[in-house]
Amino acid sequence: MKKLLFFVWVILISTSCEKNYIENSTIAGVWVEASHKTDTLVFDNQTTELSLNLKRGTEIRNGYLLPKYYSGSYWYEIENDSISLRWWASSSSYATKYYFKLDLKNRSIKIGNFFDSSINSNVIFTFTKVQ
Repeated sequence: MKKLLFFVWVILISTSCEKNYIENSTIAGVWVEASHKTDTLVFDNQTTELSLNLKRGTEIRNGYLLPKYYSGSYWYEIENDSISLRWWASSSSYATKYYFKLDLKNRSIKIGNFFDSSINSNVIFTFTKVQ
């Protein structure tokens, strides 16, 4: 009985690892926000740490042309229907979870608002894959 339980455990672990690998490899690329087309997510899975780069354009603040707030690189981890994000420049070691849904058939991602402080944090954005 113990051998059977161990075997089942090994199968479960190996299939869950395979699922994450497939999901992470299919998410790599460039995704543009569907409605306004002003924000872009670039998922890079070439390194040991999974990272995404949020590109939001630039704006003038205090006379300087600067990237819009929350632009930059994030470390991420996908778990079922959520994505944990941690901004690389943050001094915190804690990630924050947001809603996440990958739709490979329609080449789209739905993700909770983690970057636009001018609107409600419960808003769900849709991004479509362009590369």
